[in-house]
Amino acid sequence: MGSKICPLCNAEKDAGDFRKSHFIPASLYHSGKKGLHFGTRSGSGKMERHIKDLLLCDTCEHLLDEGGESYVLSHIAAKVTDEFPFHRKLRLALARENYPDLSRFSGDDLGMDMEKFAYFAMSIVWRAAVHDWEMPDGTILPRKAIGDFEPPIRKYLLGGEFPPDTSVIVIVCTDRQARRVWTTPTILIEANCLNFRFLARGVFFRVMMGYRMPDMFREMSCRSARKCLFHGSAEHRMDEILAVFEPARPE
Repeated sequence: MGSKICPLCNAEKDAGDFRKSHFIPASLYHSGKKGLHFGTRSGSGKMERHIKDLLLCDTCEHLLDEGGESYVLSHIAAKVTDEFPFHRKLRLALARENYPDLSRFSGDDLGMDMEKFAYFAMSIVWRAAVHDWEMPDGTILPRKAIGDFEPPIRKYLLGGEFPPDTSVIVIVCTDRQARRVWTTPTILIEANCLNFRFLARGVFFRVMMGYRMPDMFREMSCRSARKCLFHGSAEHRMDEILAVFEPARPE
């Protein structure tokens, strides 16, 4: 049967100890007739194939699930509805600050474990950084190079300290369209930082990494002393978000 090295724990294990890991968690896929659609340069259609591959050992799969995935997904819509648990909670809560297009809440006020959200976001970005993923149309999404930031992230996912010079920003979207799709992480440079962005059915994540990160972005993190959690519409960003993943418009 042979053996493989798990890229997370770095242990060599029997190939039989590995199972197919999802890039984007399976529960974010929707099996209904009006579920997620995708589009690529070669065509478009229903998301019938999951993006997954033999990547992690069973132990590490369980670690990522317990570290944040199960908790975060319990607050995200499994179906397209007018509301979902996270949105409903914020709609009824008292904001700490209000801006023209966003409101800031404290995760502590809502009894939310923001460390779980940070862990989940970092795990998705790490998966994007260490593996080439085959997309539903057969094209390959190459890994995103993050250089010296990868080892601290890996150690964090294994139970170590949160990586320095890193911030995770969480925005719960108020608009229904944002709950119809998810995207794989995309990367750009902003404020001298690597900036990963991805949408998970109504929750927009930003993971920023930079040695000279402005204090503003550190303070906006879900792990800052303020445990920031933002709530606002992503409607004005949806064309950009959808263009990144190139999905066809949902029916």
